[in-house]
Amino acid sequence: MQTNEFIAYLEMSGKSPLTIKAYKHDLRLFTEFMRQKKVTDDTVTPAFIINFLGKSIGSSSKARQLACLKSYYKFMEKIYEVEKNPARLIDINFNKNRALPSFLSQDEVMLLINAPDTSSLEGLRNKMIFELLYSGGLRVSELINLKLTDIDFNEGQVKVLGKGNKERYIPMPERTLDLIQAYISRKSDGSNGGNGRLINLTVVRIFQLIKEYAQKIGLTKHISPHTIRHTFATHLLDNGADLRVVQELLGHANISTTQIYTHLTTERLKSAYNNAHPLSDYSPRLKAGALEN
Repeated sequence: MQTNEFIAYLEMSGKSPLTIKAYKHDLRLFTEFMRQKKVTDDTVTPAFIINFLGKSIGSSSKARQLACLKSYYKFMEKIYEVEKNPARLIDINFNKNRALPSFLSQDEVMLLINAPDTSSLEGLRNKMIFELLYSGGLRVSELINLKLTDIDFNEGQVKVLGKGNKERYIPMPERTLDLIQAYISRKSDGSNGGNGRLINLTVVRIFQLIKEYAQKIGLTKHISPHTIRHTFATHLLDNGADLRVVQELLGHANISTTQIYTHLTTERLKSAYNNAHPLSDYSPRLKAGALEN
């Protein structure tokens, strides 16, 4: 980082000594965080900055640190003509005292997904549950209400009934669809409890399963179904998806709800999902227009 040059620029710009002192401290913390996480200037992402901001205790500290990083990257754009500005994409109002969402790294979420032993029907079901939560960013209530008729294997998508009984269509990677198909095929009696649902578990049991497998793989952080939903959104944005796309996938009525993650420019829904989601292998099942229902 060009810290010394940036500080000199602030001094020439007439910034107050207190602001400069605070920014020096913030950049020192940020540089140390980069070193710890083995991140370079070229690999800093919006999600990484949000993760850094989450380390601060007070809302005022978070707001100042974000202002510092926005100012620094704007300086790099102006003086050094650097094209990448990860801080510009972040738009969070810390004055609302809203906690930053916690999320898993890609390695952590894959450890969780791969933890169940799929040689048993129960293990296969649990792996399918974790994949559905991560591949689709589903709320736990949406997951347990998912019906067999909501899954469109031909178009590679699932229909979800969200808050306010609003329907939305979410594309699914082929590997997740294959898990669903394998689970349905291996159910001993082919029954679904008479209610047409894919799984017959309570919200409490889903929470318990995630906790049990998290402990099994050695995750010390507290995670829940909503943590996986946060992870879904963060990984999409971290890989270049547009905020409006993520809003639609999450089923948020208001864009401000999604802005806790970041703010990016508009792209088409399916294109962004296929290019950004870590589990997507550009499945041929995700045909053009699959979400235009």
